[in-house]
Amino acid sequence: MKVLITGSNGLLGQKLVHKLRIDESVELIATSKGKNRISEKIGYNYILLDVTKKEELEKVILSEKPDVIINTAAMTNVDACEDEKQECDALNIDAVKYLVDISEQIDAHLIHSITKDYEMGFLVKELLKLFKRKLSPSISWVSVLDGAENVKCGTKISEL
Repeated sequence: MKVLITGSNGLLGQKLVHKLRIDESVELIATSKGKNRISEKIGYNYILLDVTKKEELEKVILSEKPDVIINTAAMTNVDACEDEKQECDALNIDAVKYLVDISEQIDAHLIHSITKDYEMGFLVKELLKLFKRKLSPSISWVSVLDGAENVKCGTKISEL
């Protein structure tokens, strides 16, 4: 199974890369903006990618054709989001819309994660459960925020 992770330089992205890179059934592609900051460089391919640039995102995903896309790219610092609203919306809203559209084009399973740092261990375990069962083309919105509701996009939604 081919898996593409966005935001692989972030905490959740790095944890997922470390777990999935050792799974022989997974062909792993890690993507993020900027230089690869993951300590281990073996077991995956790294592609520089700014998910807020729709054309760049389409080019990478359409050429790689992953079975699963795990979006961990997000601006999570509340103060930064308030100070840089346009950048925050581009990453937290627009890029997610692009990912939804592109994943539907190639029938990829999209997992969009929203989490708090202290819930990271739980989320990694839950995401890894997905790889133990067959994935059908759909979109999983993983939300472990306190009482947060899943986003509805008119496509199949599944919960962990």
